[in-house]
Parts: sequence; structure tokens; C-alpha cells
Amino acid sequence: MDSLIKLKAELLIHGARVDETLYEQYKKQNPREILKTGNNGLFVRIAKKHEVMICVSHKKNAESPYKLVYDEENNNSYIMNNGVQLVNVEIMEIPTFYNNEIGQKKFHEVFLFEGFSYFHIAYKGCDFFNRKLECKYCTTGKGQKNKSISSQEIGAAAATIDTEHNYHICIGGGTILPQDTNIKFGHRDYFKANMDYFVQAISEIRKYNATIPIWIECVPPYESDIDRLVEAGATSFGFNIEIWNPKRKSTICPGKSEIPREHYLKMLQYAVECVGNNKVGSSLIIHGTEFDEKKELLVAIKELSKIGVHTCLLPYKPFTETKIIGKCDVDLFYEVNEFAYECYQKYNLDPFQNEGCMLCSSCTILLDIFKSKQNQTYITKVA
Repeated sequence: MDSLIKLKAELLIHGARVDETLYEQYKKQNPREILKTGNNGLFVRIAKKHEVMICVSHKKNAESPYKLVYDEENNNSYIMNNGVQLVNVEIMEIPTFYNNEIGQKKFHEVFLFEGFSYFHIAYKGCDFFNRKLECKYCTTGKGQKNKSISSQEIGAAAATIDTEHNYHICIGGGTILPQDTNIKFGHRDYFKANMDYFVQAISEIRKYNATIPIWIECVPPYESDIDRLVEAGATSFGFNIEIWNPKRKSTICPGKSEIPREHYLKMLQYAVECVGNNKVGSSLIIHGTEFDEKKELLVAIKELSKIGVHTCLLPYKPFTETKIIGKCDVDLFYEVNEFAYECYQKYNLDPFQNEGCMLCSSCTILLDIFKSKQNQTYITKVA
């Protein structure tokens, strides 16, 4: 087990305490006008090679054995564990346009910086939360006071993104459901409101930028919806299964579990057919006791890899107000990522060809394992 990758894994799971100077850096990266899913943190690069987003603001982070410290005398920052200095870190500088005015909003009220090269549309809440059917590991919608974001504002913000960097855009985060609660999964209009919004947003982006990758992240719609998104200009897709075991998912995600796993797999495979290899992914959340068992995770990773779908393996970490206790087991997290690497090799998947969330290494370790095993030097640019 690579010691730096293991350190990154533990930082992802436990988060860290920070001194006052670095907490100010966290606030610059995460303006308080917009709340996120809870998965927010300080973006750093460890030892000039491992990019990571470290949670620093949740209650459980105060219990972390790790602390991030700024050394004013030498103008550098480093990680400590129980008083022992481990390794230096670089703090990510936010792009110069991040606080620009976009009409009545700032850029970061339209797009959030969620990785070293990845902009995610600002979270607007989630209708599963509104109907008390939310996923127990998520806090999207908790305390959200975000104004709605129009497709015109999305296009205007996209027009200001620096084209010299390899930025990607993600449209998604939170689910829009039909106003009529009698419309359930299987009805032709179940995804209509969500898809209409996405198509309008993509079309506005394409007015200003014809080439920027656009990653669509949502519960999987129907084939005709995917066709509409591709025609509008979507280039990649993430339909996140998150929990493989349907029985456990029905308890943890009472809303999303209405959409069967078979539909996820069918639409993931269809998306691969539409946009090609290495452009589709699905997240699985790793815990150790509360979510999928190890054998289920290995089956999930293999089955997804066989149909050309990349896996984003995310460690469960308790945000303030989440309803699941405990944390991800670090050894299990590392082991399933190693298995994913083997599956990628077997089924000829290249993670560095994917887009959006799947190309971002801030929240998981699979890309780090690839770089280590294949001696890759791929590093996303820091703005």
C-alpha cells in the first residue's frame, strides 16, 4: 500500500483540523453564499502529486488525528499527525473569475469549484428532501437558501470560464421531480422537468463554448432523454448507483430506490453506446458495515466495468446532519480501489479519458493508484 495514497485516503475519511490561516483559505475556496452537499473542504495537493479535498468544517473533523498547519516563517503548509510533521501541501488558488459578477449573481453562485479543473452547477436543493425521501448520507437541501439558477445565467457564467485551462462543467446535483406526486417512475413525464432544465442549460453553454466537456449527473432518465441531452451537447454521463444492494438502498435512499438497479445498468450501457467508451461513470459509496458488503462491492465494480462504465469509489464520511453513523474502513476503501484498477485493466478502461467527476481525483484514490502503478505524471493545472 502506497504510504502517500493511504494518507490521502485517511484524510478523505477523517478530514482534518486546520489553523486559522488555512481556515481562511477554506472560506475563500468555499464562499458562504452557497452551501454544498456537505462534501466541501480545503483543496490541496500533497507532496506535489496527490490532489485532495479535505473536509475541515464538520463536527467530526475536530476528532481527526490530522491537522493542517501554515508555517508563516517559511511560507509553506504541511500536515501533522499527533504532533508529528508528515508532508508539505500546496493550497489550491481559486480562479481569478470565481467572484466575478454574473448579472445579479456571482460566478460561484452559478458554478462551484469542486476540483482542480471541475465546475459543478451550484446545488439548488433536492425534491427527494422536500418529500422527506432523502438519502441518509447526503445533506443537499439542508439549510439551502439558494436562488434558482436560470439557463441564461448558466450560459453567461460558462462564457467567462478561462479557456486556457482544461476545465469541465457538471450539470446536476439534486433531483427535480414532477410537481404531481402521482407521477411515478415509469411514467413518460417522470424525468421531464429535470431533463428540460438540463437541455436548456446545455444549449446556453454551447452558445458561448462549443468544446468544453459537459458531464451530466443525475438519476438515470429514459433513452429518449439521453438522446435529447447528447443532441444538446452533453459529452459524458454519471448515473450514480451509490448503493448496490437494493434492500439496503431502500432503507438508506427511500426516494432514489424507487428507480431499480436494472434501470441504472440499462441506461448506463445506453449512455456508453451514445457517447463512446471512457465517458460514463457511476459512484459507489464505501462504508464497511452500513452499506454494501465487500463481496457486493466487488461484484458491482466488475459488472459496471464489463459494460464500459467507470466506477467512482467514494469513502463515506459523516457530514454534520447526515444520518449514518461511523466512517469508511480505510483498508476496505483501498482494497476495492485496487480491485477497480484490475477491472479497468481487464476491460480496457482508461480513467484519464473520462470527464467531469470521473476525471477529478479530489474525492477518491483510483486515479492516484493508476498514476502510481503506471508511473503517470498527469496532474491537472492549478489556476
